[in-house]
Amino acid sequence: MVHIPEFSLVIRPPEPIISYVASLKKKLRDEIGWFGSANAQAHLTVFNFDATPDELTTWDKNIRRFCESVIAKEVLFNHFDSFPPRTFFVAPDDTSMVHLNAVVTNFARFIGEKSSAHAHMSIARNLKDGELEQAKLLFQNQSVHLEFLCEGMTLRQFDPNTKQYAHILKKFPFVGKTQPDLFS
Repeated sequence: MVHIPEFSLVIRPPEPIISYVASLKKKLRDEIGWFGSANAQAHLTVFNFDATPDELTTWDKNIRRFCESVIAKEVLFNHFDSFPPRTFFVAPDDTSMVHLNAVVTNFARFIGEKSSAHAHMSIARNLKDGELEQAKLLFQNQSVHLEFLCEGMTLRQFDPNTKQYAHILKKFPFVGKTQPDLFS
């Protein structure tokens, strides 16, 4: 059995985009049936982890500290893409990709982890043979333009009953403060 971390730190788009991505997932589900992430709300994963209540307090402090240095920025997701053979997603334009990847990798470095990033909002994961091609065909003539202010991160908790990160614990706004110069 695959271990699912209890907490997920994500960039969560605004509700209209969450609803729109849900409609894309429903359209694909109507076409091919159930698939991984069919019920997951739109998000960009930053980091998943387990923590005790005491550790969660430390995570909270560190996430807040990191977010104080990040500047909110408009991002645009404007095309469909895939990680063959099993994942189909909405991808950002090049400028947004650079910004979002920097947020994810800088956070990983901040907490002492290694990370690679390829920002995306999943439509479907764990597709079976042939289903990725079906997804590409289904959306080949559909344009996508999802623009929003990336203004913070959201901490979610896994619900074993729904098997989703259904509980939003806290939002951490990007403040954009410069860190004090420790060498002056």
